[in-house]
Amino acid sequence: MTKQVRVKAMTKADATKIIDCFTRHISSGYYEILAVSRADYQMAQRLIQQTSAALRSLDGLHLAIALRAQRTLATADKALAKAAKQCGINTIFIDYQ
Repeated sequence: MTKQVRVKAMTKADATKIIDCFTRHISSGYYEILAVSRADYQMAQRLIQQTSAALRSLDGLHLAIALRAQRTLATADKALAKAAKQCGINTIFIDYQ
């Protein structure tokens, strides 16, 4: 988010709201931590190559893990949400605006 603030794609106030929300979610056990396997990295590579969205390596890894674990992916990243839907992953888009 610091990059988003730096390039003026997001206000500092919005970034603070998101960080506060994330902190509350962590405290309440909202997220599930899943182990990463070697197969997840291989799947991430394939997903990055196959989707039409411009994905970074960690985006691909999130998709691969969500697919393997059959979990819903929550994201505020439009490109990641689009790719997740292309991959058949249930997605919750978080609109911070």
